[in-house]
Amino acid sequence: MINSLRKILAPRLHQVPLRQVLILPFLLQIFAVVGLVGYLSYRSGQQAVTDLANQLMEETGQNVSNRLDAFLEIPKHLVELNRSSLEAGELDINDFEQLEQQFFRQVQAFPSITTLNFANTRGELVAAGRDRFSLFPIPPDTLVTWDALGVAPNIRRFYQVDEQRNRMKVVHTTPDFNAHRRIWYQIAKDAQKPNWTPMFPVLNLPIASISITTPIYVNEEFRGVLSSDVLLEALNDFLSNLEFSQSGQVFILEDSGDLVATSTLEQPFIENINGIELVRLNAVESDNWLTQATAQALLNRGKDGDTRNFSFVSNAPPGTQPGKRQRYFVNTVPYQDQDGLDWLIVVVVPESDFMAEISANTRITIVLCLLALLVATILGVFTARWITQPILKLNQAAKNLREGQWEQETEVDSSRQDVSRLPERDARIPSSQ
Repeated sequence: MINSLRKILAPRLHQVPLRQVLILPFLLQIFAVVGLVGYLSYRSGQQAVTDLANQLMEETGQNVSNRLDAFLEIPKHLVELNRSSLEAGELDINDFEQLEQQFFRQVQAFPSITTLNFANTRGELVAAGRDRFSLFPIPPDTLVTWDALGVAPNIRRFYQVDEQRNRMKVVHTTPDFNAHRRIWYQIAKDAQKPNWTPMFPVLNLPIASISITTPIYVNEEFRGVLSSDVLLEALNDFLSNLEFSQSGQVFILEDSGDLVATSTLEQPFIENINGIELVRLNAVESDNWLTQATAQALLNRGKDGDTRNFSFVSNAPPGTQPGKRQRYFVNTVPYQDQDGLDWLIVVVVPESDFMAEISANTRITIVLCLLALLVATILGVFTARWITQPILKLNQAAKNLREGQWEQETEVDSSRQDVSRLPERDARIPSSQ
């Protein structure tokens, strides 16, 4: 077979000009070296970026967890502070006006607080907060108070309040209200300790909340429940304002895969049924393609990809998932506290956020490689010409001699001894004839 190839290629190789014979191997070597250096440089940079990205993802996940701690610590702290004041007698548990003014001072001092509530064992309620999301027909962030007191504790009235804490007008009324049926009251009474509630609907509005709640005991007698609501819209806003990526996402899941909050501001539920029940939104059914794809990728990491139990990813290391036109780095951080929260924080960052610098370096490397290739090609051409020019002249002189043209002289560069001696040998040709 080799002999056959030689027979086929030999005639063609003999027809290749000497200049190309000298240039082509040189250029092929340059192409190979430049290509290999460029590829190894890119792969090395990509691996370095991947390692750095995984490290940064872990740090970002922990940073989000720490900031979430700080965000949720404020309502927990105020509920605990008010509990201590009530149980110590510093606040009169029967003085609802005093309680309302205390709540207003705290709401005004801490802008992130949405509501503070107290309900006693008689079913009476007093609360204060801010209408941060225009739930009522009043300007955003307006102070609001509501109560269910006296002879009609089953009617809850919401009042608009000015900055001097004076009631202005009724903005909403809830008939058939029973504080004892509220989930935050029931959980605190049953648990007999501070606890976070599951997600619950707020009125008949397209909004949901969780609440930190604690029972009040005076002289070891149960006297009521304190709570502070955290609207999930506020949690969405908190996540969306985190500065960790230009186009990444962070969202919070329960073990069931149901969304709690997301930086995309998507509602974590599908429907509020008469202010009584929520139809939750599972992350794999999200309208946001990245949230949906990430949730599905996390599910696929588990042994049983057909279930929607996310508990298996609680300690999953950072990884990647395929995305639209690029990969995405994913990190999961379990989030738990002593008051009952058990969530999973998911941080998703596109590869482009980490690859921007390496891509710029790759472009520079490619440009430099092309320049080096161009310079090497030009030098190769001139070198081949420098070598072949005298040989071509000698070849022409030999042809002239064979044709009997003895008078023509051939000038050869004398600086190259191996070539300059060739005319001396050729000069003997006529004398021998």
